[in-house]
Amino acid sequence: RGAAAGSAALARHATASLLFTAALALPGGLTLAGAFGRAGGTALWLWAPAALAAWQAQETLRRSLMCGLGHRRAVWGDALSYLGQAAVIGWGCRAGWMTFGRALAVMALTAGAAAAWQAAQTGLARVGFAELRAMARDYWKFGSWLLYGTFASVFCVQAFYWVLAWTHGPRETASLQAVWNVLGVCHPLMFGLGNLLVPLVARVNASEGAAAAWRAALRQGAQFGAVLAAYFAVVAVW
Repeated sequence: RGAAAGSAALARHATASLLFTAALALPGGLTLAGAFGRAGGTALWLWAPAALAAWQAQETLRRSLMCGLGHRRAVWGDALSYLGQAAVIGWGCRAGWMTFGRALAVMALTAGAAAAWQAAQTGLARVGFAELRAMARDYWKFGSWLLYGTFASVFCVQAFYWVLAWTHGPRETASLQAVWNVLGVCHPLMFGLGNLLVPLVARVNASEGAAAAWRAALRQGAQFGAVLAAYFAVVAVW
């Protein structure tokens, strides 16, 4: 929806998505607080929900930027969130002061700072309750099958390893994971293709029609495929 809209409409979609994300993060945060509160004390039950909420907010806003094909603009906030937290946590581990609770605090603070940055880039708008209700119905109608498919995919991926461990033992499961680690280099490309292709096709389809959208999809897919083919060739030779 945001990819085919102007900047003002994209800001409303981003704001609505951020509010929906906050509503969904609340039960997850309370669950984390209850689980970590029993296991690790104040630092964990406080920072685990904060890290979850900040991470989800930043993910929502970075995708809003990508909806407008602002991938280059999204890089800076992503670097602050992901590379920033990796750098601080790595430095803390080497210095000897990093704990699990402090790592969660770093994740919350870096993701929160990146979310604020990307909110300023996207621009947020006032969205009324009636408009939120209409957007919620539209989003559910438009994206519910993606939710079902994603849930089934996550379940099947996780279940496969558990079934393999049950039938063949942890050694064979670890061997499979080692092979998958080699192919894991492709994951950024695959995620990148999805993040680029979906908004691009939506925008071209809205402005030029389905035939042009297919051409754009094939052109971008061929570029990603060429990079993947080169990597697969190296893996096959090795």
